[in-house]
Amino acid sequence: MVEKLDADITVIGAGLVGSLFANFAADAGFKVIIIDKANHKDLIKNSFDGRASAISFGNKRILEVNNLWGEINKYVQPILEIRVSEEGSNSYLHFDHKEIGSDPLGYMVENRYLRKVFFESIIKKKNVQLFDEHEITDFSTLNGRGKCFLNNSKVIDSDLIVAADGIKSKIREKSNIEFIEKDYRQTAIVTTVKHEKHHNGIAHERFRTPGPFAILPLRGNMSSLVWVESNITAEKLLKLESNKFNFELEKRFGDFLGSIVSVPPNWKYKLKLSHAKQYYQHRIVLIGDAAHATHPLAGQNFNASIQDITSLVYMLKKKSILGLDIGIVDTLRKYDKLRRPSNDRLIAMTTFLNSLFSTNNSIKKFSRRTGIALVQNSGFAKNFFMNYAGNKDINIPNFSDININS
Repeated sequence: MVEKLDADITVIGAGLVGSLFANFAADAGFKVIIIDKANHKDLIKNSFDGRASAISFGNKRILEVNNLWGEINKYVQPILEIRVSEEGSNSYLHFDHKEIGSDPLGYMVENRYLRKVFFESIIKKKNVQLFDEHEITDFSTLNGRGKCFLNNSKVIDSDLIVAADGIKSKIREKSNIEFIEKDYRQTAIVTTVKHEKHHNGIAHERFRTPGPFAILPLRGNMSSLVWVESNITAEKLLKLESNKFNFELEKRFGDFLGSIVSVPPNWKYKLKLSHAKQYYQHRIVLIGDAAHATHPLAGQNFNASIQDITSLVYMLKKKSILGLDIGIVDTLRKYDKLRRPSNDRLIAMTTFLNSLFSTNNSIKKFSRRTGIALVQNSGFAKNFFMNYAGNKDINIPNFSDININS
């Protein structure tokens, strides 16, 4: 027997992006149904998995205003300095939070804690329903509403379907939304490193010909590592026994934090650029990696997703206040026009930097070393980059208090 359900918004995917969107949309007064094929207990389990995210200062303020940061703050490590260097060069770029104020440049937090906070908040909201261990088998946007068909005879009618189902989005595919894709021919090895000395809140980004090597501070004597190699080299490294893997890690990491050891598990991600040519269809909208994904060297993918969510929920709420349909193309086109320029810039910057540093070409080598020296010696340029990366000039809405004049 078919069970019919009704909502304002149906969210496909309950990862970090989908669950955060559901929180903000519910705070804005929308009735939300969120669907994920994983088990609910697996989504919120607090076991260590080695993955972490960077959160900019501006996005921290958004989470704070909307009552999520208080819990997240228990688990964060502030980023106080960032040191950018190139392998084989004595030049480096140094960003210190004191140069632009007292606030940190950003924050690192393990994904397990973000999931925990987002889901504990969702569970408390009466206008959110979570259907875990459910999959969408088909959907339709005919007859004035979005209709989602689930694998257990549930049918959900809503004004808008939000695709938060990642870089391989089935919603994007079935909606025939075209996207640009580029294979970087690199693999990111993501792991956690335990080290003898404290990191003092300093993040390191080392550019190497095979790919960047980022050391990102976590709480205590721990750091999150994003280690990029060619696909072939990464496969060989991940097949090594733990003592041999640690030997290869130590060669690249160095001894500036004393003795180190990798803490399993290790994750691998084949790196691809993916960017939808438009973020919407009638009653369908893409957010997060379903809309755009780029190289992790700048650590900005999740920050860009938070900006997607913030912009979309704010726009939907304003339309709703005016009594307008939140799922029509005119509404969703405005979201696309608002977010696309910023995401275009991020993708262009990360692709350019990866190309610039992943070569021994003498002209590019001269250009990048000259560029590092120029930025290091320019207070204006350094402040610009720190403020840009920190999202310090963004709109910070309180979704439970948006009105016609806000």
